[in-house]
Amino acid sequence: DLNMSFERLTSNKAFTNKLWNAGKFVLQNLPSESDYSAWQALGGFK
Repeated sequence: DLNMSFERLTSNKAFTNKLWNAGKFVLQNLPSESDYSAWQALGGFK
């Protein structure tokens, strides 16, 4: 028996989305001569 609530799932989804957006922001603001392999790796998780 799992004790899950819709409110908790919604808040966890919002938190995960914030982490995703923070990661995208950091990777988009790296200098242009940076290695973009990390960005390509993140793109595979969508």
